[in-house]
Amino acid sequence: METVRGTEGLCGFEGVGEADGSGEGPNGFELHYQSQVCADQRVQGLEALLRWNHPLHGQLRPVEFIHTLEKTGAIIPIGLWVLGQAGRQLDLWRGHETLGKATISINVSAVQVHAPHFASRFASRIEDGSIDPRRLVLELTESMPLVDLPQIEKQILQMKEMGAKVALDDVGSGYSALTYLRRLPVDQIKLDKEFIYGIEHNAKAHTIVNAVVGLAKDLDLEVVAEGVETDGQFCLLKEMGCDLFQGYLFDAPKPASAW
Repeated sequence: METVRGTEGLCGFEGVGEADGSGEGPNGFELHYQSQVCADQRVQGLEALLRWNHPLHGQLRPVEFIHTLEKTGAIIPIGLWVLGQAGRQLDLWRGHETLGKATISINVSAVQVHAPHFASRFASRIEDGSIDPRRLVLELTESMPLVDLPQIEKQILQMKEMGAKVALDDVGSGYSALTYLRRLPVDQIKLDKEFIYGIEHNAKAHTIVNAVVGLAKDLDLEVVAEGVETDGQFCLLKEMGCDLFQGYLFDAPKPASAW
């Protein structure tokens, strides 16, 4: 399906930050969750993945609408809604046999992190929702270059001071991953799934992933392998030293009600 470039269905976002506790948010947005497991396949965390139940196009994945949200600025209130909803879900899962101590990772785009009051808005949402920031991982996505690195570093440090972890998403696919690793105080990296796809049969892909994992370990960073689909990939990634694994080998993203 083509990317949704228009703004049809994007209205009333001034209230998006005020989640009402239901599974579906304003304008038909909802969160699905995919597990992140350790080497023995115990769930350690989940990634919250945004879905848009569009009035004309049906259910859409972020790749089909995220650029529209960034272009219109709607990503700012939607991001706050995602944070509030994920925090509320953490509270609902308290005491859950499998998910009671799991973290939730949420995606943060360049537009959000470049906004001057991002960290303070994040703090307000944390406080208003009584969310435990120690169980949150903020994944910086490279939908566009991260430009003002000193300002971004300042915002990241503020969020880390609250107890949240910060991850660099899709390492290997973006603009300047090595620069970001050098300049930004992240705790975790997520390997780009395109590299994961080829590690069983492509020597270059295997070498690159192995080198990136080794670099991350030297920098004392946690490594998440995303897009794991086969037992062979899982075994190789464990041998390389990855800490967490995510992909259809373990489960597909699904609504909170399905967990």
